[in-house]
Amino acid sequence: MKQSPAGKVRLVSWQIDQIVDELPLFMMRLEEFTNLLEEKLDFGAFKFCFIVGATIVVSPFLNINVFFLSSVVYSQTLFFYRTTSCRS
Repeated sequence: MKQSPAGKVRLVSWQIDQIVDELPLFMMRLEEFTNLLEEKLDFGAFKFCFIVGATIVVSPFLNINVFFLSSVVYSQTLFFYRTTSCRS
C-alpha cells in the first residue's frame, strides 16, 4: 500500500516521538548494565568478553565481505585472461 508524503511524514514523526520517549529508559538501563559490569568483571575479563562478543557480531559481515571480494577478484582475473588471450 502506497502512502502519501504527508502520511510518511506523520509516520516518521511518530517514530521519532517513540524514540524520544524511550530514550531516558534506555539510558537508565544502560547505566544499570555498566554498573553491573563494573561490579562483576575486572578489566581483563571485560576485555575478553568484549572481544568475544565483537567477534561474534562482526564475523558474518567479514564472511560476506570475503565472499564478495573473492568473487570480484575472480571476475576481474577472468576478464583479464579473456582480454589478454583475445589479443594474442
